[in-house]
Amino acid sequence: MKFIAIGTHPAVPDGSTGGPTPEEIEQNRRYFQQGLDEGRFDCVYVMAGVGRMVIANAESEAALRASLAEPPDHPQRSWDVKQLLDFNQVIADFLKSVAAK
Repeated sequence: MKFIAIGTHPAVPDGSTGGPTPEEIEQNRRYFQQGLDEGRFDCVYVMAGVGRMVIANAESEAALRASLAEPPDHPQRSWDVKQLLDFNQVIADFLKSVAAK
């Protein structure tokens, strides 16, 4: 299954995040790059401010959440995860359901 995961964490007043050490950030970079190389992630973006966006491939939302928890990260990062569906398939299924009525 394919998912979009948007991870956010709070900023602190001085603009820093009070988050991971430089070593942990490097571990994060390697983790996400390995996921891209292996096809677990289709893309990984950092959003301006305090966010990360990942398009991921996983067996389930629970499996994806477990994967996202593997690398060291900001201690207060929270992930909003939604399953992505192929739009052509959704439209085809809808049209079949309407035709069946």
